[in-house]
Amino acid sequence: MKNVSVEEMLHLALAGNILCSIGGTPHTYGNEYTPKYPREIFFEKVKMSLRPATKNTLAMFVQVEEPYPMESLKVSDGILPTYDSIGQFYQTVIHGINTLDSRAQEEGHVLWQKDTFPKQFQTSDGSWHGSEMQAITTTTVCPTPG
Repeated sequence: MKNVSVEEMLHLALAGNILCSIGGTPHTYGNEYTPKYPREIFFEKVKMSLRPATKNTLAMFVQVEEPYPMESLKVSDGILPTYDSIGQFYQTVIHGINTLDSRAQEEGHVLWQKDTFPKQFQTSDGSWHGSEMQAITTTTVCPTPG
């Protein structure tokens, strides 16, 4: 369980680094940023809730992390309603970042703001304890899966 928790915090920190590197500011505190549970996510409406670790709770998280084939997007009213899986959501984020980077380059702008490097979580300054953390300065960290 500890490894899963650390991995999820790594994902959150990396997402914050990506947002910071393109000039955004991560917001993780406050009622407007906190999901209300129980809540349904994805097209198939996986029912998420915060509860003690049990076999049923683990099965719920396995369902969320399960790969899903890339198909046409569907509409629903849950969190991330147009995605069938977390993987499909990540693929869309990667595509969006690469599109924005290409567009910025075509217009002679820089998407990746190097002055944000000191604001990001990174191993070298001790703000992250493991070697997995990467400061974001270019799209080479977001290659389009092929």
